[in-house]
Amino acid sequence: MNDQPAYVTREEFERRMRVLEGEVEGEKAVSRHILEQTRRNGDYLTAMRSEFGALESRVDHLAGEVALIKGVLSSHTALLNVLVQDVGQIRTLLTRRDPPQG
Repeated sequence: MNDQPAYVTREEFERRMRVLEGEVEGEKAVSRHILEQTRRNGDYLTAMRSEFGALESRVDHLAGEVALIKGVLSSHTALLNVLVQDVGQIRTLLTRRDPPQG
């Protein structure tokens, strides 16, 4: 290997510098684009977390409502069963008192 530095003309040096400067500017543009996309994604993620929190709250509220409705439905079912039994007993008593005529 040759450890001697390679000498180039001033024009070649300036051309190489322009190429390097262009590459650096390109890398900066890519970095700025990535940073902007990262910020946008962070904003979207924050918005999604907020929406998820609101949705989770609504689901919790609905779960509470369903539990209340289930309790009321069970209560009404029990009352309906009692009512059906009472009507059956009333019919039995009326039939005994006034047997059907035929």
